[in-house]
Amino acid sequence: DSANKNFSPLTPKILELIEKLPSDIKINSLSINRQTKTLSISGVAKTREVLLNYQALLKNYSWLESIQTPTSQLFQKENVNFEIKATTKNLIISKETK
Repeated sequence: DSANKNFSPLTPKILELIEKLPSDIKINSLSINRQTKTLSISGVAKTREVLLNYQALLKNYSWLESIQTPTSQLFQKENVNFEIKATTKNLIISKETK
């Protein structure tokens, strides 16, 4: 199937995000858009420190870059609502001919 040979499965990537998720972070939404090459994770972190540690952990993933958390979200010390945005790389869009 030539349409699938350039397709990179997302399941291992999503599992990687979930398995490394600290117990002090609850994710409300996770979105990956292959066309715009963006990842968005929103949720609540028990503390600012936990959120900063998770953001640092995400920087170690080879398929993510430009990881950003708005500074305004870091003013709160506890029960921090957050949205992390990143750019994905090496997630190839399947090339289908129409």
